[in-house]
Amino acid sequence: MLPQAQVLVDGRKKADGVPMGFVLGADGPNFLEDLPEFHLTSGRLFTPGLHELVASTKCARQLEDFEVGGKRSMPGGDWTVVGQFTMGSSEGICMALTDADTMLSAFGRDSYNTISAASVKPLTGMLDFVTYFIGAIMALAATLGAVNSLYAIVDSRRRELATFLRALRPDSFPE
Repeated sequence: MLPQAQVLVDGRKKADGVPMGFVLGADGPNFLEDLPEFHLTSGRLFTPGLHELVASTKCARQLEDFEVGGKRSMPGGDWTVVGQFTMGSSEGICMALTDADTMLSAFGRDSYNTISAASVKPLTGMLDFVTYFIGAIMALAATLGAVNSLYAIVDSRRRELATFLRALRPDSFPE
């Protein structure tokens, strides 16, 4: 599961200085309960209320100023990287985490929405139904179109088929 509030922030690659975005995620005070896959690899957790963040090990490898003790210039002033982490299935994502209230005030926002798998289940169920319903209609239409085309081809060659059948069995057709 990813953090509840997220913003995209600009960073620079260590190798060539090319701009690269990363996700700054934030969660409430009980974020460790919300993110059971979270594992701190070095440093410490951020202190709520301060401009501190913990960065994923991927960000620390790829981007400038993400080592523990590094300073990141972002909205609200300089942010200090106080730790690094890995997070299970999200390990391939370059992400930093901080306190939700601190991030919201620094980025000039006053609220965020929480979306969980359970809250979108009715929507995905409806979309699945619509997808299969429309797919079934399209499959039926394609089948009827193919049958119609084949019927038209056979109908246009009816005389040739009759001649062919007479040539095969001349005694079976009345004159």
